[in-house]
Amino acid sequence: MDLDVVVPALAEVTETAPGLTEAELVAVEEALGRQLPLDLRALYAAALPVGPRFPDWRGDPGGEAVRGRAWVEGALTGDLVDGWWSPVLGPRPDDVGEQLEVVVARLAAEPPLVRVRGHRFATVTGGPVLSVYSARDSVRYGDDLPGWLARELGLPVAAQVDRPAPLPFWDALLELGSTEPE
Repeated sequence: MDLDVVVPALAEVTETAPGLTEAELVAVEEALGRQLPLDLRALYAAALPVGPRFPDWRGDPGGEAVRGRAWVEGALTGDLVDGWWSPVLGPRPDDVGEQLEVVVARLAAEPPLVRVRGHRFATVTGGPVLSVYSARDSVRYGDDLPGWLARELGLPVAAQVDRPAPLPFWDALLELGSTEPE
């Protein structure tokens, strides 16, 4: 990703602040419990998108990490009461409370997602950016960070991958679908 192109283009479509310092990047990574993907780390070091739909990684990295995890958890558990279940989660418990425990445990076992804007999340392993709105309405929104920047913000960059990186849990969840109540 050519930051000499991305940073000025980003500043034309949204407010940006100076990039995060190394200490601030480390604080974000500590809050996430994982290193940022290299492309996202490089972007955040060069310029930090700010505003109502962007996470406040400079001011509240711990809170942003918690809110991001809570959003993803809520998106996947919110449909349980309506009968949603995905085969990737294994056998479906009869009790909704037990279903909730299964979803939460499974999410805890997966690499965390990093909120980049609204309900868009980068994968910490690099690669796809996901739109996580609900269990029934979550999709890949870009094959990589540049692809997402082009699609979401109209930046003049192109995806840098020929094929998106596999995400076994998320691919199964998003592509296999779910079982609906009978």
